[in-house]
Amino acid sequence: MKPIRIMAASGMLGYGFTEEAFKNGLLLVNASNNVVRFLPPLNISETEIFEAIKKFDETLSNLDI
Repeated sequence: MKPIRIMAASGMLGYGFTEEAFKNGLLLVNASNNVVRFLPPLNISETEIFEAIKKFDETLSNLDI
């Protein structure tokens, strides 16, 4: 499991990012105010990994940070 730290101008991103990711079809877990975790199944395919990265990127693009 690899956490990803996301820094916003305010220094905290909060739960807004995971809520926005969920709207895009991506389920993430908050680890703190600026860290989210991907928890994929052990049998995830390469196609599903690329799809998750695309949704993650779309979520970042949609946020005003």
